[in-house]
Amino acid sequence: DGAPVTFKFYHKKILESGNLVKLNDFNMNKLLKLIGSALPIGNKLVKSYRKLVSIFQEQPSFNEVLRCTKCLEIINNNNYCSIICERNQCQRRVADVIEHVSVDRSNRQLIEIIRRNKHLILNYPQLVDKLLPCDVLTGLVYEKKKKYLQTTFNDTFPITLMLHIDSTPVVHWIKKHTWLVTASIVEIPPPLRENQFNLLLLSLWNAPVKPDADSLLKEVCDTIKQTLIIDEIKFSIDVLLFKADLPARALATKHVHHNAYYACLECDQEGMWCEEGRFVTYPYIQSSINLPTSAHFDICAKLVHQQFSDDNYLGVKGISPLTKILDIPTQIDLDVMHLCFIGHCSLLLSKWEKMIVKEAWYSGNEFLNRMK
Repeated sequence: DGAPVTFKFYHKKILESGNLVKLNDFNMNKLLKLIGSALPIGNKLVKSYRKLVSIFQEQPSFNEVLRCTKCLEIINNNNYCSIICERNQCQRRVADVIEHVSVDRSNRQLIEIIRRNKHLILNYPQLVDKLLPCDVLTGLVYEKKKKYLQTTFNDTFPITLMLHIDSTPVVHWIKKHTWLVTASIVEIPPPLRENQFNLLLLSLWNAPVKPDADSLLKEVCDTIKQTLIIDEIKFSIDVLLFKADLPARALATKHVHHNAYYACLECDQEGMWCEEGRFVTYPYIQSSINLPTSAHFDICAKLVHQQFSDDNYLGVKGISPLTKILDIPTQIDLDVMHLCFIGHCSLLLSKWEKMIVKEAWYSGNEFLNRMK
């Protein structure tokens, strides 16, 4: 008390000085004892190097668990997973274990991103109509959520997330695949919105087996909606949309695969089997078709859950954890990258190349190369 430096600053300087001259644990303890002997009785100087280091160790913001590849249950310290599992308390190889990481309830990751981009988050939604009128912030879903928040809590600012799931080979190991659940904040303008430092990692699944929707998303969906106070400003966390490629979307929404009957989330068309190609086709129908609502999906999911259908009912395979935080299919976004840019764009570019003057085509290539 009354010292010209703070408790944490003083201890930080001691730690930095010890690291600079490369003192080991024993000598650091001796240094702390020497400094303490020159200070008044009852001083707050820590007495050991271990305690000194613990002051500056950040607590992890993720929960890490191991799961059984057979029953998907968590493996405890006694190698116990599930009493009905054949691998319960058996010796496990690396390929028999699922590494599952999920964000904890401290929200440190989210708080850091909000604090770093606070000025943008507070101002961009007011300017989006002029700066980027085609952004998702100008859509009906966001406007509806924003209006509800303003009428209910007029002193609260929105933090609205776009969720994304993808399976990606993080490491080159054929025995395990990695599934990532990430999120971006729509109140941060692009391209900063997709910057790696502004992306939230919500869950990571590294395993030889594909995750189920509940194991991957349940904890995220249970905790993601909340209110945070950061620098005396109140923020309400909500979800705007979910986007993924077709296999990941089917997994998360508990819907049939894209090559099955009733595969479309946007309509109730059954589809027709093509024997020659061995896949389901969806030919154009001139008459109008029904557009399913969230109530439709809820009813179908409950029928499957009550075992009125063995596999799926009109394409729905069960109750998705996503229903806790958004409406299916209203807030399930189309995967533009796979449906348009990767697929159709390559075909269009091959045709445009034959139609455009070579000099103009080469000029366009040089422009894109400079952008890289």
